[in-house]
Amino acid sequence: MRSVDFYEFVGIVIPGAVLLAATGYLIEAGSAESFLLPTGVGNAIAYLVLAYVVGHLLQALGNWFESSYWKVWKGMPTEWPVTRPEYPDAPDWKKAIELYFGEALEGKDIKKWHRLVGQARSTVYATKRATRLHIFNGNYGMFRGLIVAELLLMTFAWQSHHDLIVYGVLVSATILSTFRMHRFAISYARELFDNITELPIKDRIRNIQEERNA
Repeated sequence: MRSVDFYEFVGIVIPGAVLLAATGYLIEAGSAESFLLPTGVGNAIAYLVLAYVVGHLLQALGNWFESSYWKVWKGMPTEWPVTRPEYPDAPDWKKAIELYFGEALEGKDIKKWHRLVGQARSTVYATKRATRLHIFNGNYGMFRGLIVAELLLMTFAWQSHHDLIVYGVLVSATILSTFRMHRFAISYARELFDNITELPIKDRIRNIQEERNA
């Protein structure tokens, strides 16, 4: 059995645990309260397993939220060289891909851009340069999951007739989580294109030759 990696713990377990614990506080859970707010070792183990499952469900909902959210920004940051060329870093990011593949990119072919970025990213990961990318991706996933959890908690608070303070805390937490999710997405893009720029020439040439021979 493989160990839980950074993304699974930060991006899945933490949002699931937050939702369970906050739900135990907001609503009358009855006999289930021992799982939502565990006190013993046995309950804590069951709690972590349940948090892992709930976290996966939150990430599924988070994918829907993410799709709608990034449409407002004309795509995710890694797409901005094509969809938002006016963004300050977009020209440098585009240049990184052009230098990597040795060709100028014209137009706004987003499918081709996805393919080229995916190929370059594969090389970054294969050459073990992705430590910070894993961290940024894990934190991005965590805040995406927390946003969904906080939106669900607002519904639970409304059904349980909690006062405005609870709503204020949840609304503030959702705004802050959205801001942090956005920032980690940009940080991921910056780190990715910086790594592509710094790839040794031999890794670039080998990758391009493999793609042409495929």
